[in-house]
Amino acid sequence: MDGYHASVPVHKRSATMQITSRPMPLPDYGKSPSSPAVTPEQVSQARNEALTKKDELQAQSEEKATARRAMAVSYTANQQDKAVVERYLEASGQESDSKSGPSTADMYQAATRYQRQQNLSDYMQFQQSPLAQQMGDMVGKDNRKGTQLDIIA
Repeated sequence: MDGYHASVPVHKRSATMQITSRPMPLPDYGKSPSSPAVTPEQVSQARNEALTKKDELQAQSEEKATARRAMAVSYTANQQDKAVVERYLEASGQESDSKSGPSTADMYQAATRYQRQQNLSDYMQFQQSPLAQQMGDMVGKDNRKGTQLDIIA
């Protein structure tokens, strides 16, 4: 045997673990410093943040509903205009080759109009947000009253 293995003692008995029927005690998490008690201010702040988020989501859904209604109104007006033209052509004895549904160009115009309205709505909502005001303060935006059109006129 070499010198290293000769110095390691060899135990004939192995250690045994005692098994008991008693359950292990659980740590008391209520008194742990890692989870301090929630203060009423924190509860109030969390509630206010949740209500603010809820209001934002409700405003977004109302804006989407308004945009859908506006799109439906413009579609209906377009359909009515087509019907008037159709009646005029029938009354004048001319043939019309229009289909019953909107054309691809009409759908493209409606989608473009909706996207522009959505972009404007998002921009206006951002301009009124505290983040936009903070960013404006950082870059030295002057806060003159009135719109650019009012200032030029």
